[in-house]
Amino acid sequence: MFIPVLAVFFNVLRDETDKKLTLNPEAAAKVVLSSFFNHNTFLILGGYAISAAFSRCEVERRLASLLQARFENQPYLFLLAMMMLGMFLSMWISNHTAPVLCISVLSPIIADYGSESRFVQALLLGVAFACNFGGMLTPIASLQNIIAIQQMNNAESAAMSFGAWIGYSMPIALLGTIFAWLLIIVMLKPDDVTSIPKIVYEAKEVNKSAIAICVLSLLTILAWATSSFTKLLFGDLGIISLLFMGIVFGSGILTEIDLNSFAWHTLFLLGGSNVLGKVVESSELLDHIVHALKHALPESKLWVAAEVFFAACVMATFVSHSVAAIVVVPIIAHIGKSWGAVQEFSFGSALAISAAMAFPFSSFPNIYSLLVVDDFGKSFLSTKMFLQVGTPASMFCIFLIVMWTAAW
Repeated sequence: MFIPVLAVFFNVLRDETDKKLTLNPEAAAKVVLSSFFNHNTFLILGGYAISAAFSRCEVERRLASLLQARFENQPYLFLLAMMMLGMFLSMWISNHTAPVLCISVLSPIIADYGSESRFVQALLLGVAFACNFGGMLTPIASLQNIIAIQQMNNAESAAMSFGAWIGYSMPIALLGTIFAWLLIIVMLKPDDVTSIPKIVYEAKEVNKSAIAICVLSLLTILAWATSSFTKLLFGDLGIISLLFMGIVFGSGILTEIDLNSFAWHTLFLLGGSNVLGKVVESSELLDHIVHALKHALPESKLWVAAEVFFAACVMATFVSHSVAAIVVVPIIAHIGKSWGAVQEFSFGSALAISAAMAFPFSSFPNIYSLLVVDDFGKSFLSTKMFLQVGTPASMFCIFLIVMWTAAW
């Protein structure tokens, strides 16, 4: 929240008509305040509303119960199914909300076993990594995706539709999740459980309100996914989000309690990122950084992509996805601009950051899984487990991203 204040106070914004002149405080304030919230903010709000709708309908509990019934005597397949569920939920309700819902559903199973249970460790690690991969799948799934979309929108003819993003990222996320599942089985050997206890919960009656909210959510998701067509009617994905929110809140299906539960801190973090992007663009700071880096980078676009994506993943591993997204994605997008490949480099950088999962503090799903403890306050997971599985999973995913960029 201090970024807009500092941008005005230090007089760093330049006049668009004459770059040698800086804007006065009044003009600078108008620019930064108008940049703080934009159409991507309303897209995220729509995602939060869908998350609240899914929770109201107990979608995650019903799906997990179905998976338990199907794979009751196949623990390895149940693990894979829960990872796929985590990945799917992360697509639509963000990879900050998905692990919370998945682990809350699994809490009865977790409570049945001690902290030494390898299967519970595998479940927690699998859900965390699957939600990291799920954070790749849609523009609303993670902060780094939103920032990447902003970089594409800032560059002419480089915008990517909602559906195109899913199409490009799905193969990488699916292969990454399956590879992580295999690694967990090999590394942790979760063979101490032969059958999965039933997931017991008090199922609410499926009434007309629940059906209506689920149908509206699915229609909104469909409208997002087919944005190349729906934009002709609505103009922007943010308007679709506002339409959905207007219906569900205006009709009373969702209430002010749901609205207050939204992750507003993420929106303010995104707003600060918007203003920071405006500042570095106006001051041409990124152009100077990229110009300095270009001499140190190889001449091949493929090797440049490999180096910057690997660097983004390493940085995100140590400083977290959110921090890396704000700092790294704009720089990599400008490097891509110098190669005429803003879309590929912005997209790849977002996915590379999501691939960072070697430490517990690398991402929110990792942190949340680490914080799950038994009755004695002992964590089920350790840093060593994240390193053992997360490091090869990250490297494999970076390889996929680079190869995908080469074939773009």
